[in-house]
Amino acid sequence: TDGALRGGLLLRHRFAGQHAGQIHAVVARHQHNNQQYNAALPARQTEAAAPAADVNAGEGEQTTCTIIINYVFADGKQAANPWTATVAKGSSYVQTITSPTVVGYSPDQATIEVNVTDIQQDTDYTVTYKPAEVNFTVMHYQQNVGNDNYTLKETETKTGYTESPVGDSLKKSYEGFTALLYDTTTKIAADGSTEVEIYYDRNYYLLTLDLDGGYGADPVYARYGAPISVADPQKAGYKFDSWSPAIPGTMPAENRTCTAKWTPENAVKFTVVFWYENADDEKYSYAGSVTDEAAPGTSVASGDYQSRTFEGRDAQHFTYNGEKAETVAVEGDGSTVLNVYFTRNTYTLTFRELTCNSYKPWHSHSDSCYTVRATINAKYNQKISDEFSKAPFTTTYNGRAWKCTDTSKYNYALQTLDRMP
Repeated sequence: TDGALRGGLLLRHRFAGQHAGQIHAVVARHQHNNQQYNAALPARQTEAAAPAADVNAGEGEQTTCTIIINYVFADGKQAANPWTATVAKGSSYVQTITSPTVVGYSPDQATIEVNVTDIQQDTDYTVTYKPAEVNFTVMHYQQNVGNDNYTLKETETKTGYTESPVGDSLKKSYEGFTALLYDTTTKIAADGSTEVEIYYDRNYYLLTLDLDGGYGADPVYARYGAPISVADPQKAGYKFDSWSPAIPGTMPAENRTCTAKWTPENAVKFTVVFWYENADDEKYSYAGSVTDEAAPGTSVASGDYQSRTFEGRDAQHFTYNGEKAETVAVEGDGSTVLNVYFTRNTYTLTFRELTCNSYKPWHSHSDSCYTVRATINAKYNQKISDEFSKAPFTTTYNGRAWKCTDTSKYNYALQTLDRMP
């Protein structure tokens, strides 16, 4: 005889030769993922027969027990619908339950082994789901050369744990590019649908041009990879040969300097200027000049022209000044000037008195017969008139005249001189 039991469906089977009220088999109601499964479990499949039950049990008496498996996340929230089974109290129940699949998560127990005998109360199990490693996509976009738009360079598949942030280690290193900021807190979706876009701007670099005295070519400041076009420079007296190193076709990923190389054309003129030291100060004044020729780029030195004659050249009273020597490179435009400096020679006037007492006819006066009374040292043609206003010219020898030993200079007696001879 079948009988209804509150709270669930209980099927009582009575076999011939058995006493009424004994339960030899139970029917359990199962619920898993919103599906119900009914399965008859014969008493012979259990380890022990169900105990006798009173058919006329009171209405408040519990005659069934519930077995439940809860599927939750680590924070306690439900991950999947629970699995349940309702069985007769005092019966046995054995079954292996496979944990359901939850996308992006892994259960801490792949299966639950339900094995109860003589069940007397409700029983529950808990399966906890933790984030699993899942895929997500990273797309790298590089800025275009000719505009501010971006083009996809490459796509990568990365892995991370469900609901964890993508992090700050996704950007790549590309020559000539700088990665822009992206949202590092983006959570990784369980279904692998997460996409992260990273953009890279092109760097700007400077191509400097060393024209080596030329003109007509400008430096280039442009994005990495931008095409480069540079005009050939010009330089007077030279023909442009090449750049060293060669101008790149596109902007490299670095600042770079290229130097112009020149080939001299025909010889060009340059000027040699001669300078004499002034008589009354340490400065120099223009003495004369000559014009010479040399190939552009040739080095010329002032020492090469120390003996060069020019109009106004005075080799007797001036000496080449090596301390002011210079070397210059001849420019192709004829503007080169080479300076050559000469110092004034210094001379000494010696004033002496005959102090020898011998007047014998055969005696000839020598330097030892004279006593030096004064000397004047000065540069050639330097003003010395003020020296004759000092002793002994204004004291012992006031009004006296002096005879020059070199009659080719002065053939008469002198009381004063304006300039050093």
